[in-house]
Amino acid sequence: MTALVQTVLKNTHTEAVVKITGTGTASIPLSSLVFGDEVYTASAAQVSIRKAYVYAPPTQETKVTRNSIDVLQLYGNATVFDESFVVSDQGNQDITVTTAGDGTVVLVLRKAGGFDYPYRADNLTQGA
Repeated sequence: MTALVQTVLKNTHTEAVVKITGTGTASIPLSSLVFGDEVYTASAAQVSIRKAYVYAPPTQETKVTRNSIDVLQLYGNATVFDESFVVSDQGNQDITVTTAGDGTVVLVLRKAGGFDYPYRADNLTQGA
């Protein structure tokens, strides 16, 4: 068994990509997805799962849970979703990934709310 390692591969104002390798359970707090000068507001947070990639033996189970509710249950080498579908169930809750054995999980996350930044288009006002 390999100890669990969590790495943020990409983080922007609208998207985060998180890679988890090893065995066990990893927590991805929504507040950890803050990028640069963003201001995180927990009460407005909304993060959807756009894509999930699992690289593991065929019978190995991987679960993605939010607020103690399984939102994804995947086995072995699996890729879920296309660009037109997202899992937004429990979108205001932290994400927990549990792997039953050695493997790699990559989550592509869409930051839809609660991450405000000064130069976002709806924050700008026109000068007189």
